[in-house]
Amino acid sequence: MNGRVAGLGWTHNEELVVVLNNGRVRWYYNFEGDFDEYSIGQNANVIGVRTWKLERRGIVVLLQDNRIVRLTRSGRSALVRDMKDRGEFHSWCIIESDIYVSMETEVYKVTSRDCVRCSVDGPFEIMCASSDGRLIALWSLDKGLAIVTSTFDRVIMTWNCPRPRDMMWCGSDAVALQYEETLKIVAPGGELEFFYDGYVAQGEPDSLTILTTTSIDILAKVGNATVDCFKIGSRAKAAILMDAVDKLTRHSPKANENLQIIGDGLLQAINDSLDAALEEFDPYWQKKLLKAASFGKAELEMRNGESDVAIRFVKVCDELRILNLIRDRGIGLFLTYSTFKKLGVTRVVELLVKRQKFAEAFQISKFLKLPLDAVFVSWACCKIKYSTSGDEELSQALLGRFQQLSGGKYISFARVAEVAFQEGRLNLAKVLINFESLFEKQIPLLLTMEENELALQKSIESQNIDLILETILILKSTLSYPQFFKLLNSSKPSSNVFEYFYRTNSQIIHDFYNQADRPIDLANYELSTSNFSPASVKTAITTYNTRNTAITSQLDKQSKLMNHQEELTTEFNVDFTNLSLSETILKLLTLSQQTRALQLVKEFKFPERKLGYLKLEHFVITQRFDELYQWAINEEPSIGLEPIVERCIKADEKRLALRLLQRGKLSYEQKTSLLLQLKEWKQVIEEAVKKRDGALIEHVAEVSGGAVEAEVNEARSRIGASSRFF
Repeated sequence: MNGRVAGLGWTHNEELVVVLNNGRVRWYYNFEGDFDEYSIGQNANVIGVRTWKLERRGIVVLLQDNRIVRLTRSGRSALVRDMKDRGEFHSWCIIESDIYVSMETEVYKVTSRDCVRCSVDGPFEIMCASSDGRLIALWSLDKGLAIVTSTFDRVIMTWNCPRPRDMMWCGSDAVALQYEETLKIVAPGGELEFFYDGYVAQGEPDSLTILTTTSIDILAKVGNATVDCFKIGSRAKAAILMDAVDKLTRHSPKANENLQIIGDGLLQAINDSLDAALEEFDPYWQKKLLKAASFGKAELEMRNGESDVAIRFVKVCDELRILNLIRDRGIGLFLTYSTFKKLGVTRVVELLVKRQKFAEAFQISKFLKLPLDAVFVSWACCKIKYSTSGDEELSQALLGRFQQLSGGKYISFARVAEVAFQEGRLNLAKVLINFESLFEKQIPLLLTMEENELALQKSIESQNIDLILETILILKSTLSYPQFFKLLNSSKPSSNVFEYFYRTNSQIIHDFYNQADRPIDLANYELSTSNFSPASVKTAITTYNTRNTAITSQLDKQSKLMNHQEELTTEFNVDFTNLSLSETILKLLTLSQQTRALQLVKEFKFPERKLGYLKLEHFVITQRFDELYQWAINEEPSIGLEPIVERCIKADEKRLALRLLQRGKLSYEQKTSLLLQLKEWKQVIEEAVKKRDGALIEHVAEVSGGAVEAEVNEARSRIGASSRFF
């Protein structure tokens, strides 16, 4: 560690913070020496650190030039306020995110937005805030100790005392003043003095922890329930209940008299006994209080039957079992009940795991039916780090414990396998990673282990396109192109995903096909991207010929067509490029180049029926409807008359369509369908009467909108009369 230590401190998460004078800060996040190191910034390495304080989300540092800098746990540094022009610095304290600074004779409330003057009664050499943030204790050379509200609008008390070595709050109830051999506790009710031969005190949210050379003492305000139970001469219901238990153990008949005295206050007496038991550290007094509560509970149940107090009694017993377990000197978590409730059982288990007290963590988790995965993972990681067993023996031990604890539930092995890899146990890591069922956690570790082929295979097994693509992109960024393309080429699904994602990047796709020795795909890609340019077609033909593929003949035809199109473009000064064979023939017909069109038809063996459709389109485009009529009637086109009539209708040539209907040979269904398209209702009715098609007549009545109502009625009568005749 380079640089002189400016200070040490513990965060609420039991992380050790070390601030160095050179502007560096270390966060030790476990008890194994692992840490994160950050820079305070703001030229702190040159200016130096004057003092610093912990806050909920990080630390606040005061530099030697009176600039205040905030550093978060993630390492983000920001200047809060420059206090250079405010005079000499004396002391400061923090309440949540607000910073109170004593400069000269004034106290300022500093935030990232503003700097507000709160008091002018300074200077104050020492400042500290209560744990709830409502009060601030101030010590000055002239006035001694003063306790004021955090808004500085009311003085709670003053106390004349010499300057202490340090000053802190005992919860939010009293102020502790540290001297060389004495510790004074000052509150509005008076002063208490304790004597210690060398000690260190630390303020807690609800108490004061005192560390001496021989013991750890916890000094806290005695709760009301405890006072009621143990105060000399107490007439509280809980005290009478405890006395009743004492008399019962002596077989005194006065125990029943005590219950009668308690009367309806029995429930309150039970709850007070339970509250007092939770505040006690000594198991002897805990048992005594629980015995009183149990006696009262039995009496209450005899009076009123089952009650909720039985549930609370069991809960208190469970909590005391946990508190007594963690308060053992081998563990050292000397928590008060209020701190225990504030942290929660889950956080307590995390603190045990941090101390590598896995047996106790397992015991509490199983006792309260909490998830065991975090405890198991931490235990397995420590087992790997410090075990001298071989990989096979260690894997059997880990998997055996896993099968005992999991109960069929999911427990992540990703962290365990990662630790095995970091410790150089590669074979063990490969075994453990197979027990990770989530691909999202399994694949990143495989990539870290450089098991690239297995990682790609697992991503495909996940059937998650996003995960496959993410894996491919990571591999692309870490491997050389030959290695990457070789890996892709071994997996068809992954290569498909890669080709689709990079479909617009011609250079990468070209390199991929080239490296993968896929000339056919390369030729196809170049054809599609170049719109079948002559050069790409020739290249593709050469490629296909070497591979003897069936598509070669098609490309030969395309090449011949492109040659013809170049000649036609030059000859007629009209652009024929990038046209299909059908479009080329149609364009020649529209240019009245029937001979050249027929040459293409003959050369490319163009189907006669398709040619008929092209001729039809040619007549319509050029509006040669007389020639169309002659062609349709005299030459009997291979496409038949129906599509010709439909095209005329589409071109709004209804007269020509009727002429073709009258001259052409069409079936009844074809003719009536075309007449309906032309809305020639009368002719449809005539055709229907001839065939006695009543359904068609009704259809005409429906779609004509009443335009031919008389004709429809006459047709109905004619069909009806004809039916009676037969």
